[in-house]
Amino acid sequence: MKLNTAKKLTAGALALSMMFAMATPMAFAAKGDEDEPTVKISKTYNLEGDGTSPAETFYLYQEGDGVVVDGDAGSAPALERLDGNESAYVAKVVYDEGAAGNDSKETQEFEITLPSYDHVGVYEYTLKEKAGTTAGVTYRTAEIKLIVTVINKADGTIRVAGVHTEAKNAEGKWEASNKSDSFDDNTYSAGSLNVDKTVDGSLGDKNKAFKFTVTLVGEEGKTYNQGGYEIVGGINKSETEKSATSIKVGESATVYLKDASKIEIKNLPYGVTFTVEEDDYTDDSPANGYTTTYKVNEGSVVTSRTTSGTDKIASADENVSYTNKKGDGNIDTGVILDNAPYILMLAVVAGGAMMLVIKKRREEE
Repeated sequence: MKLNTAKKLTAGALALSMMFAMATPMAFAAKGDEDEPTVKISKTYNLEGDGTSPAETFYLYQEGDGVVVDGDAGSAPALERLDGNESAYVAKVVYDEGAAGNDSKETQEFEITLPSYDHVGVYEYTLKEKAGTTAGVTYRTAEIKLIVTVINKADGTIRVAGVHTEAKNAEGKWEASNKSDSFDDNTYSAGSLNVDKTVDGSLGDKNKAFKFTVTLVGEEGKTYNQGGYEIVGGINKSETEKSATSIKVGESATVYLKDASKIEIKNLPYGVTFTVEEDDYTDDSPANGYTTTYKVNEGSVVTSRTTSGTDKIASADENVSYTNKKGDGNIDTGVILDNAPYILMLAVVAGGAMMLVIKKRREEE
């Protein structure tokens, strides 16, 4: 008798919990008496800066075992896995190159296939996104909790009545009311490195080609475009000394600039460290004798040929401005030749006047 009473109490508690679960708004609800075989979670891939995102595949995986939150099931069946070499994951979305920030391509859906359930109850799964290595991409680090509610049907069979996801609140705690079927944690961030040249001073040669070496260093563990990044602009000093048209992360490239010219290296992922170095034009040879200064963005002017080596791509545009100055405007020519004709005329007039004065005095004597 006591055993029957206990069973009745357990059944009543389970029924009550099912009622509460069904009363909770579901992000994904089954239609009628049909099972909900899959769950879709929407993802938006954002763009920061003016870059073009590379092709990217995002994966979701189940972390640990599922948990039976309510019901008599001894364990929670695992979520269905993808096939082949992707069998560690439960869902994926594939983005083509340039999809991030594109209104028609930036949003896609993870589709998770639910397992078969043998018992009514509430099942909980923890999902995480695989942290990829593509440079410039921000991956979702927060977990997603997937809650599946399975109930009895009128004919005695069971069905998945609804599924919802929960996320942690700002304090890092799970919050049942924090339900969502869409996330926008992923962003591709890239900018441009611009290097420009100004030649100043009374003896500065504005047509002179100045040689620069640009070096890019990537973040450890990140993957970069193996084809390199485009360099636009620059000049060619000669047929054999030309500005590079691309550069790879981890390597250096040579470019030439003259007054009022520049280069732009496009689509560099955030986090890339850059160094710019100008050849030495400071010696006392007739062709040189320049003072070299630079500044990065709106920073202070630095008298040096080489940037610090600690500057990173962190915005849509990183600007390095070089100035080479020669001559201060005071040119010592010994004689101011521009005034010589006027001085000569003044001397003639003064001499003539003196002769007239002397002649007049002689006549008076």
